[in-house]
Amino acid sequence: MELRGMNRSQFRQAKEIFGQSKDYLQLDGKEVDIKKSARNFFDTLPPGKSYAEKFNFGIYEGSQLVGLLDFIQGCPERETDFVGLLLLLPGARQKGVGSQVQKKIVKLAKNHGAKKIGLAVLRNNPQAIKFWISKGYKLKKETRSLGIRANPVSLLKLEI
Repeated sequence: MELRGMNRSQFRQAKEIFGQSKDYLQLDGKEVDIKKSARNFFDTLPPGKSYAEKFNFGIYEGSQLVGLLDFIQGCPERETDFVGLLLLLPGARQKGVGSQVQKKIVKLAKNHGAKKIGLAVLRNNPQAIKFWISKGYKLKKETRSLGIRANPVSLLKLEI
């Protein structure tokens, strides 16, 4: 498994991942808009953050793009990095790819000098919550919505 940086010139590839992951998009309870989801992957920033602090990655198994990772440095505070999205194609799930990505996330955060990693998981995605908790993340807060998410989310953090 390898993480490779992605930019807007790879919009079509990101759109294909979202198009093959409609099960995830439907969890948010909104009408599925694949093009908008791909655009948000590249363009959406948390308040007070810049594109210099946002990193979009493709998750590759060999030459095959199997997922997307959105990673923001110093969010919401300087010593915490944030996973905005970890999305794997249905065929790449439950095969250890997510665990490999999680290890890379920790390495990215440590290299940046972060002490914590935060993320938000839709509460109606119990498999994802279980995955992150199995990696040592702790539930910190539950909220009605966050950013572009319409449904309730669970906020989790990992001390590294």
